[in-house]
Amino acid sequence: MFSETYTISTSQCLVTSARRYRSSTRRVHAGTAGWVLIFAHGAGMYKERFEPLLRRLFELDERKECGAQIVEAWTVDAQTHGTAADLNESVINQENFRLTAFDYAGALAALRTSIFFGDADMQRVVLIGENEGASTALFTPDFFSPDDPLPIENIILIDPFTTSPQYDAEEWRGRESARAYFKKRMDPAMADNFVDHALVRTETGTVRMRASKRHQDQLRDKKYSNWESMVFPIGTGVHLILTDPVEDVKSKLTGQHFTSIRQNKDIADALYGVLTEASRQVAERVFGVIRGESGKL
Repeated sequence: MFSETYTISTSQCLVTSARRYRSSTRRVHAGTAGWVLIFAHGAGMYKERFEPLLRRLFELDERKECGAQIVEAWTVDAQTHGTAADLNESVINQENFRLTAFDYAGALAALRTSIFFGDADMQRVVLIGENEGASTALFTPDFFSPDDPLPIENIILIDPFTTSPQYDAEEWRGRESARAYFKKRMDPAMADNFVDHALVRTETGTVRMRASKRHQDQLRDKKYSNWESMVFPIGTGVHLILTDPVEDVKSKLTGQHFTSIRQNKDIADALYGVLTEASRQVAERVFGVIRGESGKL
């Protein structure tokens, strides 16, 4: 799997960091027809979090016998998270600065309208949001004119009713100390990924979370995750992937018409979210949505 990182302007004073992934065994170019995936992470997370899922998606795509291919996938940092937090440090650390799931959606829209994307008829775009990133995915259509066709074909929401993990520490003596802390709390391979990308070295030699607690809390603001009032875009498929038992979230589904609903019954008790040790199972469900397979409970 090849990857490249780009910096994309999202407003006059903010940028985001986006990473593009492509298969290492298939040649594609700007005009290649197929699926383009755009991922949004939850609070406290970062764009590289999706790499285990992406490896599995490309594996599945290369094995399939027919249908449109996955041309590429993009993962996008919230402007206060991941590498983007470093790039925007002087702005986001101002006392009155605030960035919500809605503002994060502006970063996804900026990517979709950038020079990296071509004809919507050739590149069939799928937004995929995890936890708070699910709200971001649903807000993204608000950044496009209602008078024009929406250049997004499907939106996939992964555990949208679950908040991302919160940790009881924000700073550690060094990377190895942080690595030991997180290996007690998540899959060891994912802990390495987390320490490599979610943490940054301070001037005193310690390491801390790139996303401050204040910025995490802003992304978790429940005002932006009121599912009973969420508006689904007309003509775009909205798919739900759950690890929670359906009975636990049934009240939140009232009045909303999802194109498909899938439940990961075998990993419903996973403590640290669907995109850690469960990446392979989730990839298969995401791939099923892309392929148009039925997903009714």
